[in-house]
Amino acid sequence: MSDDPKVWVAESIDRTGMLGVLGTADNMLTKLSRDSHGLRPWLGISGHSSKFAGRTMLETAAGPTFGTALDSLTILSEFATSQENGGRSFDDKDIRAGRRLVFGNNLFYFRRGIDEIEKSIADAVQ
Repeated sequence: MSDDPKVWVAESIDRTGMLGVLGTADNMLTKLSRDSHGLRPWLGISGHSSKFAGRTMLETAAGPTFGTALDSLTILSEFATSQENGGRSFDDKDIRAGRRLVFGNNLFYFRRGIDEIEKSIADAVQ
């Protein structure tokens, strides 16, 4: 979290949705231009919106459906391919991607249980 008041104002306007589609378009422009174009860089704020921080370039450009499809394919390929056959090891990034695929993963009353499942998977993998 930044201690710059400009970032606070930009984040609060972005999170409220006051700009509507223009805010989303600006966030996409900023992310796809690698933080060189858009309102944030023009106002002297480094970095893109925290809303877009976890999104890949594909997900930013093509939408969340493609990001979900990419996460699904990545996880399936990790399960299907062992390290002996050229696959890479299952890591924290894969576990987080799997968590994003779970229905209701961000609901506060499911969160604690899903956190425990995530920890047990991480412990089993390592």
